[in-house]
Amino acid sequence: MGTPEACVDQGYAHSKYVAEKIIERSAAHSPGLKATITIIQSRQISGAEGTSPWSTKEHMLIVVKSCVDFGLMHDGLPTVRWLPVNVAA
Repeated sequence: MGTPEACVDQGYAHSKYVAEKIIERSAAHSPGLKATITIIQSRQISGAEGTSPWSTKEHMLIVVKSCVDFGLMHDGLPTVRWLPVNVAA
């Protein structure tokens, strides 16, 4: 996230920023740990590959389903690839 200003005025974004800073500071104080830390900013994580359905209460799924239901999805859109939770882990 870079700076606190990069966060939208929202608690969730700020909590992600704080979590990143905690991880970065922990790594700075533990040289052996630093080499094993990677922070990935994923926009949306889906259910596990092939085994877990995506929660029907997820915001993004509701938006996409609503667009499909109202006929607002256009043909020819590029393929969307979600990050499965088991891959993210």
